[in-house]
Amino acid sequence: MYIITSKQDKRITDFSETIEYETNGNIILDNGTQIGCFREVEVHKVEEIPEEVCTEKYCYTEEKGFYVNPNYIEPVDERAEMEALKEQITDLQLALAELVEGGNA
Repeated sequence: MYIITSKQDKRITDFSETIEYETNGNIILDNGTQIGCFREVEVHKVEEIPEEVCTEKYCYTEEKGFYVNPNYIEPVDERAEMEALKEQITDLQLALAELVEGGNA
């Protein structure tokens, strides 16, 4: 198995069973995807990849092995956040209505 990492920050960008190189330096992954040239990325051959390791969240160097990317930020589920905000607004509207009605009694 091959791991492709960014030369700049060592974060894992791709995995591939095979690697091919074009004459211009571009790298071709096993699924036919063409990625940046060897000046931008590094290719590492490893025996196995731990189950929890995924792209962007993990980094790899031969010296350190796999480690969590210190700059990684979990993606935000915008739909879930929007629904939670809608619920909060509804709750606030109900609480305000109760206060207003309670004040008129």
